[in-house]
Amino acid sequence: MKTDSELQKKVQAALNWIPSLQSSKIVIGVRSGVVTLTGIVDTFGEKIEAENAVKNVMGVKDVVVKMEVPTHVTSPESHSKLFKQIMSVLDNNWSIPRSSIEVKLENGKVTLTGVVPYLYQKFSAQAFLGYIKGVKSITNDIIVQSKLHDTVEQRDVEQALARNWSIRSKDIMVKVDGATVRLSGIVSSLYQKQEAGYIASKAPGITLVDNRLIVHFNYKKIA
Repeated sequence: MKTDSELQKKVQAALNWIPSLQSSKIVIGVRSGVVTLTGIVDTFGEKIEAENAVKNVMGVKDVVVKMEVPTHVTSPESHSKLFKQIMSVLDNNWSIPRSSIEVKLENGKVTLTGVVPYLYQKFSAQAFLGYIKGVKSITNDIIVQSKLHDTVEQRDVEQALARNWSIRSKDIMVKVDGATVRLSGIVSSLYQKQEAGYIASKAPGITLVDNRLIVHFNYKKIA
């Protein structure tokens, strides 16, 4: 088992490996395997990227994110410019049904509302806006309402997980209840838990992923 000091060095190395974070002022704290990130990053997307990078470090039990994103909205003109950038990103992305999403911007804080047919579209809308400089935070209140009436097949979700090289699908149990997918079992990193949830979110007709996967770093995988 890694000590907190050893884990801190590995987390620092993981953050240093990401070009967009090399100029960031991120302070790393580690206690009993729980990593706390404080400091300043330029964009909300970098904040998420830092969190994801740390989750992929073996030995990290949890990540507490307290990083700040400065706002660049200081006048009505800068507010208008930022809003136009946000709308342009949504308009130019084919995977997001732009007409179904409404955007509210206040002091750099974005709130997304509306209705989309796929769960992954809800996540994608937030991800694409995260790297716009000036976006301080994103509240994602988009609702997923599938237009499909076919029953989601458990086997389809299982096969989607099996196709991903980074996930040991045999260790994940899938249960489908209406429009909800429940994932349970054991994975060896927070990254794998997150990735499994994202893959399940792409299933047609799914409106909720109940991710109950447990992260166990010393888990002995089934052969």
